[in-house]
Amino acid sequence: MPMLPKRLNFPAHFIADGLRVDAFPAEGLVGPAVVIDIAARAEEDADAGVTVDDLQAWEMENGEIPEGAFVLMYSGWEHRIGSPEFFGDDTSLHFPGFSGAAAEWLVTRRAIHGVGVDTLSLDQAITPTFDAHYQFLGAGLVGIENVANLQAIMGSQATIVCGIPKYEEGSGGPARILALI
Repeated sequence: MPMLPKRLNFPAHFIADGLRVDAFPAEGLVGPAVVIDIAARAEEDADAGVTVDDLQAWEMENGEIPEGAFVLMYSGWEHRIGSPEFFGDDTSLHFPGFSGAAAEWLVTRRAIHGVGVDTLSLDQAITPTFDAHYQFLGAGLVGIENVANLQAIMGSQATIVCGIPKYEEGSGGPARILALI
């Protein structure tokens, strides 16, 4: 299966005075993995998104999202890579992401390092306002797009390590994301 390059977005990707790659603290690029599984819903609805209910359900089952975590959306979309369905339909983009409400909940109630998705964007494709990007990056977090193999770490205690060159004044770029189990 062809894989898309992982993209790591830093705050400056959307926030004018946000931290850039070369100024971002290394400790913010490592943390426990929390995988939120919305694959069943995303199979039925290309515009599905991670909701506050999804986050609270994960916590009811696993305990509070740990400090410094990377909260990762598993939509099952990686199985569509290489097909036109990865982007949506013939008329517009459609793919899952984080809802604005879930993004706000995470940045105001949990001390996480970042988020990731197995799709093209942190936001649901249908949003015209990029609420998840503004919430996450505005809070100084990083966002990872096109993450692969999340199904392999669901339910395990994995640590995420984000590897990226220290681009001078960069707002993001291709990255190597490792999950250590």
